[in-house]
This record gives sequence, structure tokens and C-alpha cells, in this order.
Amino acid sequence: MAITPEGRQFYEYAKSLLRLREKTLREFNKTTQSIIQFGASSIPSAYILPELLSAYRQKRQNLVFDVVQSDSQGILDRILSGSLDMGITGSPVTNECCHCKPIYRDEMVLATPATPYYQSLRQENCPLKQLLASPYLMREDGSGTKKEADQFLETLGLDSATLNIAARMNDLEAIKQSIIYGLGISILSKKVTRDLERDNRVLVFPLTQGGVYRNYYLIYRKSKIQNQQLWDFIQFVEHYYP
Repeated sequence: MAITPEGRQFYEYAKSLLRLREKTLREFNKTTQSIIQFGASSIPSAYILPELLSAYRQKRQNLVFDVVQSDSQGILDRILSGSLDMGITGSPVTNECCHCKPIYRDEMVLATPATPYYQSLRQENCPLKQLLASPYLMREDGSGTKKEADQFLETLGLDSATLNIAARMNDLEAIKQSIIYGLGISILSKKVTRDLERDNRVLVFPLTQGGVYRNYYLIYRKSKIQNQQLWDFIQFVEHYYP
């Protein structure tokens, strides 16, 4: 499969349209600031991106981030279409058009309501399979967290479709609040549960003795980096976390 001459011509038109879009935004915002279109799935959007952007803006205050939140697949689709410069997702991609680099490692845990029932299960060192018989809150298809959770459940010989599903939700905040109010349990990133666990609003159970970990990835098109500004930001993100 090859790009036709018409396709190459269309590609040049598309680049011109994107440049015109950025120029228009600058003019109507009456600013000389540059714009980076950035996408992030739910967990990076709420727990990784704020600290990254804040740290970078201390160095480059003439930069504006146009941020879109979607699931991991949605971010990839937008990067491939050219509507985003880059993104952070919880799932790796193997598309040959994209670079995909791990930038942050986090543990996956089982979060439950902080009720006497689950506190007693913790004291009894309840087996994980018994905990997973509780009402379960499922993330949406396309979520990187759901993919990681499904893969872990397979190692236990469990199919997510056979769990006692209490609700399916595509909003991370809704899942957190639902756990707090006792609707069910869910497998989440430890970065999501850290503050809730500290405030005794949820209980956290490790998935295995040694922990189950996942990576978050910076994704961008190989042909997208056409200026030094984007490249500088990519280098910053790739080296921000130890």
C-alpha cells in the first residue's frame, strides 16, 4: 500500500490547515504563545499531566496546552489523525507510525469500601479470589486500566465477564465515589487511591505479594515532530520521572 500523488497533496493541505488553526487561535487570543495539542487518558489526565505541565510551564511560560481527555484508544486515534501532537495513555501501542515510550510506572491494586466488612477481611488475610466475589465496578472498553485488570484476572483463571458486575462506568471519579459509598470494588491505579487510602475513605489490597505494575506511555507520531518546541517538551516528559 502506498500514498497516491493526490494523498501527498492532501497531506500538504492538511499541514497548512493545522498551521492556520494555530495562527487563528493566537490572533483571537491576542497572544504570541505557542500551542501544543495534548491528549491523555483518564488517570494521566488527572494524576500525571498536572504536575508535568506545571513543571514545564515554569520553564516556558509562553506555551499553551490544548488538552483533550479520552480513553487510550481514543487518544491513539486522534494522534494518528493528526488532531493531537502527542498523548499519555495507559496502554502501549505497536503502530509503526508512532513512538511509544514508557515514562511512569505505577502499581495496580484492589480498592474496596472502608467498611467493617472489608476491614475484617483484611485482618483475616482474605484470599483475593474471595474479595473478587464482591460487587465489581467495571471500567469502559478501551480503558488501559480495564485491559490491565483483565490480563491480571486471566492469571487467576477468572473472566471479567463472570464477575458480579454492579456497574460499568467510563468516569474515574464516579468509580472512586461509588467505592467510597459502598457500591462495589474495583482494580485501580495506586496513584488514584493514594489520597483516599490516606484519609481512610477506601481500603487497598495488593493484587500479589510482589505487586502488579503497569506503565504509562508517551505516544507521538514519528513524522509529527517538525519543530524544536515539541521536541523540547518530549525530552522533558521522557526524563521527568526517575
